[in-house]
Order: sequence, then C-alpha cells, then structure tokens
Amino acid sequence: MHEAERQRQKMESLGQLAGGVAHELNNMLQPIFFAVDTIQRCAQDDPVIQKSSKKIISCTVKAAEIIEDILAFSRQDTDRLCFLNLESTLRSSIYFAKDLVPKTVEINVTPIPKSDYWAWMNETDMTRICSNILSNAADAMEQRGRLDVSVEYISVLSHNPECDCVIGRVLAPGRYARISIKDYGTGISEEKIKNIFDPFYTTKDIGQGTGLGLSIVYNILKNWNGGVNAKSVLGKGTEFLLYIPIYRAS
Repeated sequence: MHEAERQRQKMESLGQLAGGVAHELNNMLQPIFFAVDTIQRCAQDDPVIQKSSKKIISCTVKAAEIIEDILAFSRQDTDRLCFLNLESTLRSSIYFAKDLVPKTVEINVTPIPKSDYWAWMNETDMTRICSNILSNAADAMEQRGRLDVSVEYISVLSHNPECDCVIGRVLAPGRYARISIKDYGTGISEEKIKNIFDPFYTTKDIGQGTGLGLSIVYNILKNWNGGVNAKSVLGKGTEFLLYIPIYRAS
C-alpha cells in the first residue's frame, strides 16, 4: 500500500513537471513559426533559404507533436468528458486510427457488437488511444503483418478470483467494453513488459520515440475509471486489452 502511494505521488509530480516544461517549450515554438514564415516571404527567390526554412518548419511541427504528447500525459482533468454512445465512438476512433497505419500492415477489425451502451469518455482521447496502440503494434512488426482488433462487452464481478486486472489497479465490479488489439510481432519479454506503461520508457532507438505513447493510454483510461493490460509471448506477438466502463444505456 505504501509503495502504491509512493508511486502515485511520483507519477503526479512527474506529470506536473512534464506539463510545466511542455508549456514553456510550447511558448518558444510560436515565435519560431512566425520568424520562419517571415524569412520565407522575404526570400522567396532563394531556393537554399526556402529549403532550409521548410526543414525548420518540419522539425518544429514534430516538436509540437511531442509537446502535445507530453501535455496529454500530464493532463489529469475530467472536465472534457461527456456521455458518448460507445458503439459509434469506438467505430469512428478505430477506423480513423486504422488509416494512420501503413498499408503494408493488414488490420482486421471484427464488427463491433451492436449496443445502446454509453460511456463517460472523450472521443479525441479515444482516437489517441487507438492511434498509439496501433502504431506501437505496427512498429513491433516492422510495419508488416497483421493486426486483429475486436470489441466485446463483459461483466466484472467482485467475487471472481480471476477478475480482469489491469496495470496498477483492480477493476471495480461492473460492465465494461473490452477492446483487444493483437499483433503477431516479436513479442515483449517478461522483464520489459512490466515497464512499458512507465513514462519515457521505450525500447526504440534514440530519436524513434518519446516513450510516452503507452503511458498516455494508461493515464487516459485511468481517468475514465477503466484500465489497460498487456499479454505477450516472445516470438508470437502481443495483445493489448483496453477496458472502458459502461455507465448507462440510452
């Protein structure tokens, strides 16, 4: 219990620090954009300056995306949440994220079961969750292979000794949507899988990732009173299980 509280405080402090740093960096990017735009307009006939300016803009945009990831990790707010129809939200989020994955990766989406369930969530964050998981899975297969995505509605019972557990907590009894995203890549070792949801942890080469994608997924689902888990077998692949609580039906 003391260790869990210590971990919670550490994560909270880290989130506050990351948020503060991200805001400061964000403030620096705006004048860079304006300055480069001015340079481009003043030197329209200079191909060298135009090429260099485009490179600066490209790098600045990438920096802005990383900052947005850091801000997403640091956010603990719930004021952007609302009741959304679960089926339509999941469908649009999954299919939007699917289009971001290279065509060399086959994504098999099992039809989402019909329902009138609603959930307390945010569609933008749901899309971010799907995008992060699918991108990680595609990377694990070196941008080739097959991904299987499916959704089912389950009940979690308090007296079930094999109750679905998620990283860092036990799911409260109730009704959940469980999203499975399964890849057939190299898999994750038992030692590494314990750390994949830690902020800034990554097994990718330097410059290939911030190590924030899965921690963002963890934080968003935690704020929704849901959770995430991962199962992996070396040489066979990894399955991510996302749990979203269902609060009411229309």
